[in-house]
Amino acid sequence: FSDHVEHFVAAAKGTSHVLRLIRDVLYFQPTGRGTDIAAALGYLSRVTHRRAIVFLLSDFLTTGYERLLRIAARRHEVVAVRVIDPRERELPPSGLVEIEDAESGRRFMIDAASSTFRRLYAQKSAERAEQFRQLCRSCNVDVIDVRTDGRYVDPLVRFFRQRERRTRR
Repeated sequence: FSDHVEHFVAAAKGTSHVLRLIRDVLYFQPTGRGTDIAAALGYLSRVTHRRAIVFLLSDFLTTGYERLLRIAARRHEVVAVRVIDPRERELPPSGLVEIEDAESGRRFMIDAASSTFRRLYAQKSAERAEQFRQLCRSCNVDVIDVRTDGRYVDPLVRFFRQRERRTRR
């Protein structure tokens, strides 16, 4: 999904289905701009009637999806895979920088040399991250953090090992 649902793959079992999902995630080219998690969760509730394990991949930097996430988490087992770019958490002291919002295309000039601006930016980012954690905790949604500057396999393996231990109990 982007600002609308662009591609849907019905649930299935087997290695070939898993490989298809991986291929689709890696090679799909979206046509929309932006992120509408609420639209994706609404679509999920309309097309999926049986209980399922749902992996929701996003940076979760948008709002307005909280109510639908709660609804989806009551019906399904939802796992939020949050993609984290460290540069969206803390800015290096690099002077005047022009940045572009990837979703809206709007451009901004910021003073990354200002320690006050960098501190407020990091503080706001930490607050958003904590609000997301609290939301997921209250909905009983598992979270996997995958960083863009690191290996994505390690957090996934760690999650599935923890999940396996939990289900054995």
